[in-house]
This record gives sequence, C-alpha cells and structure tokens, in this order.
Amino acid sequence: MFDVDVFRREGYVVLRDVVDHGLLDPFIEVLSQKVGELAGGRFADLPFDRRIGALYQGRTLNTREWQSALFCREFWAIVTAPQITGPLRLLLGDEITYQGNAHLRPYLSNHLDRLPWHQDGQFYGAGIESMVWSIAQVWLPLTDAGADAGCMALVPRSHHWGLISQEAGPDTDPEEIYRLTASRVKFEPIQLVPMRKGDLLLFTNLLAHTGTENRSGLVRWSVDMRFETTYGSRPLTPALKDGYRVTRRRMASRNARPLRVCGAAGPQSWEEWDANGPD
Repeated sequence: MFDVDVFRREGYVVLRDVVDHGLLDPFIEVLSQKVGELAGGRFADLPFDRRIGALYQGRTLNTREWQSALFCREFWAIVTAPQITGPLRLLLGDEITYQGNAHLRPYLSNHLDRLPWHQDGQFYGAGIESMVWSIAQVWLPLTDAGADAGCMALVPRSHHWGLISQEAGPDTDPEEIYRLTASRVKFEPIQLVPMRKGDLLLFTNLLAHTGTENRSGLVRWSVDMRFETTYGSRPLTPALKDGYRVTRRRMASRNARPLRVCGAAGPQSWEEWDANGPD
C-alpha cells in the first residue's frame, strides 16, 4: 500500500483514491442537512461546497461550532472503516484507538485567517515526542482541495526536529506556538499537497504543516483525526508511558471520547460509542 520506511523518513504519505465516495457521502449528507437547518431555506439552490460560504459571506465562521457533527453513526462508519484502518495498521499495529479528537473544517474561500504553521504535538506538550510512531494523524478531504482551494502545505522531514518548543503545551497561547513554528520553518522547503475527495493524507504528530489560502470560490470541507496504538497492546517503555500520560491529559481537556477502531475484539460498535458519548 505504501512504504513505511518512506513515511518514517519523510513524516507523511499521500494515498490517492483509497476512500470510496460511498463511505463519505452519508456523512456529507448529515453535514448538508445541518447547513440547511442553519440556512433556514436560504441559498437552497447552491451545492454543498458553496452554500455555507454564501451564508457566511463577509463574516468569520467558527469551525469549532461544528465539532458536535463528528459524533454520529455516519462518522463512526468512517473512522472504523478498513479503508482508514488498513493503512493505519502498517504504522500503529493491529490494535488501534481513535482518540476521539478530531476537527471538522468548513474552510471558506478567501479566508485570510488561515491556520498558521504548527505541529499538532505542540498542543500536547513535552513528552509527546515518544509517541511519534504510536500516533498517526489522518487528514481527509470531503471536497476537492486543490492548490487554489486551501490545500495542505507541509515541511517534509520536519518531524525529525522533535518539538519545536519544549515549553509548548495545552496551556500555551496558540499564537506563541504559531510564532515559534513560523520562525523555524521560514527558510525550509515547503511541499504543497493538493488532494481530491477520496484521497488520504497520513502524517506524524511532529510534522510542521498548515493550510494554504482558499481562493477557489468554494468551501473546502475536511476532517482531521488522530489515532494511536491502543494502550497496553505493545510493551511500554517509561518514555512511552509518559507519552500516553501527556496524550490522556490532552484528551481530557477536550472531553474526547476514545473509540477502539480495530483489534482482536474488532471495532467498538456505534451503540457502545454512543453510550459513552456527549450528553
């Protein structure tokens, strides 16, 4: 499927056309219905990748308001699907847990406040470095994300730097994290990663990355997810135990609901996850 050694050297891999649209479309329909509820009948003739952009024209959209949409049967079907867990097994082993920590992003066109450069590990804090091969990030476009539509950009091999700031963590001002990272990547070669619906980007939690400006006139919908080797399924060094402790602290701060997505017992059912989900 892909060369794990290349992933470990570069810090990322792009898999083309590996996720069936039939897996994504039911979740997209859930989002489309929510946009319709928000619109209250306005712009009903516009397609999914335009309607919310018309609603928020000239205004800022807080993407965190959309996080609750990730807790549904349709999204559960995505995170437990072999199309997602199959590539992850090559990196994390056969026992994998979705951390319950994901971001749904309707990224508006001409969005000048693009997400700055960062490592996701910076928001966890020191100690997360030991988890570099026990956590995998998944970036999944729900609409095409070409070079003019806010595609991802990254610095290959930047995961070899470790954490850019050992002092960064859950309580750090994000603007400080962005400033430190922008300063570090300033003269590094940048790789643009245009993708289409059905593609999949896997990368490490220490890879420096950002989203480019969306100039397409469309809304770029995407979801990024974090998966880890299930705790206790592999021998744990003291450093790994500390890494899991740091991870748990971050998950608790976000009220995350972990979900076992594959293993000897199989994935947890939607009903199990729903029973432990938000009220």
